[in-house]
Amino acid sequence: MSFIRSGKPVRAILVSLAIVAATSSVHAQSFFKRGGEGYFWYETPPPPAEPVQLEKEPEPPASASPATETAANTGTQPFSTAWLRDNLPVLLEKAMDSGKREDMEAYLYAQRIALDKAQNFAHLQQLVVKTDPILDENNRMPLDTFIRQTVLATNKEQKDEVTKHLASKGGIFMFFDSSCSHCEKQFPVIGMLKERYGFETRFVSVDGKPLPGMDNWIPDAGQFQSLNLKLTPTVVYAVPPNNFYVVAQGAMSASGLVDRLLVVAESEKLISDEMIAAVNPAMRGVARIEDMVDGASDDPAEWVKLLKERLQGRY
Repeated sequence: MSFIRSGKPVRAILVSLAIVAATSSVHAQSFFKRGGEGYFWYETPPPPAEPVQLEKEPEPPASASPATETAANTGTQPFSTAWLRDNLPVLLEKAMDSGKREDMEAYLYAQRIALDKAQNFAHLQQLVVKTDPILDENNRMPLDTFIRQTVLATNKEQKDEVTKHLASKGGIFMFFDSSCSHCEKQFPVIGMLKERYGFETRFVSVDGKPLPGMDNWIPDAGQFQSLNLKLTPTVVYAVPPNNFYVVAQGAMSASGLVDRLLVVAESEKLISDEMIAAVNPAMRGVARIEDMVDGASDDPAEWVKLLKERLQGRY
């Protein structure tokens, strides 16, 4: 036959037929295996998923920076203290952030106003103080060096007089231990108080032994414990018949002991108000607690007048 004349075309046709047959066989097997999928062996494909729309969180409104704002409108009087307190920080930040000359000028002039108000306040304060003897601290305790030294010298004389008064009313007990080095230092100081002010003195040994060079002493008979003393040397002011006041526990100078004794005397009401005022010049003209309660008023004119009347007689 004529169609077998050439072998290559026939071979190509046979290969094509074989591929088609194999494909049809696979398709047929796949088709028959899907018999449980429905009456027509057909399923409607699911609809395409709609894209999810993510809700955006609302962005917070941009807050205006003080540096971008003009001076705060607080409703207060311009250039008043309240206005400067509110606006100076705003003007400063704006001048720093903007870099503009006009913003820097605004800040500097506001600052100038604040400084000038302070200067005016200080000047007026000096005028009022120097023209009001009750407000002038120089009348209470002189500030001038020369006059101040005179006042301090007078104060020492007054302290000496009050101390002599106390010496006439009581005596000094010194409790000591023979092994206490500080007690050795305190011993001659007590002798100075006796010589200068006339105190009667007693030296009480807590261990039953005297200090070097001490002739007149007595052993402790339970007074150290009964007075609840803690250490030596201890100085006690004794007022007959049986009043004891601890002045100092530990060694002190003569002037230090006198100052402590005067504090104890004031605290225990052993001296008069006049004596208390004499030894405390810094308390001259000081308003008392009752001055701040009795007659208090919301009207400045009333309580200023009241204080002037009460303080005037205390200088």
